[in-house]
Amino acid sequence: MRVKEAVRKKVRFYREEVNKKKSLVGWRKPKGIHNKSRLRKQRHSLLPKIGYAGAKVGKNLIYVMTINDLNKLNKENDVIILSGKLGMKKRIIMLEEIKKNGFILYNYRDLGVKKKELEEKINKRKNENKQKQEKRSKTKEELKEIKEKKKEELDKTDEEKKKEMNKKAIEGI
Repeated sequence: MRVKEAVRKKVRFYREEVNKKKSLVGWRKPKGIHNKSRLRKQRHSLLPKIGYAGAKVGKNLIYVMTINDLNKLNKENDVIILSGKLGMKKRIIMLEEIKKNGFILYNYRDLGVKKKELEEKINKRKNENKQKQEKRSKTKEELKEIKEKKKEELDKTDEEKKKEMNKKAIEGI
């Protein structure tokens, strides 16, 4: 069974008077005597029923975190969902393994495209980090140069003050 065919549009079940109060979140069954949705009147909110359940995809939907989990699975019966907690590097490795072994992946439609996107993100981050480090080193060097210049200026002013004091002392004698 293909994954695309199994996905259905979800029906949302709204609580009564949800448009009037922000605090009414989530579903609660209507229990009023004259409540129209409880009586299942037309044009009133729907009640949840078993018929609204989504179709089951394959026999088993399995969250995968490691390559060892992949080795334990069966290609014909299991449909894989990659965990959202995986990092980019590990996700790329997992995508390669899934493609090589021929598993059905529920998260992504095209594995090659997703893999390229992840690799591009990693390379972009590396370049950004290099640029940041270069900026930091440049600013540190610039700060050192500025400090040295200030010290030289202070030294010059000290020397000039000493010369002036010596001149005054000589003139005063």
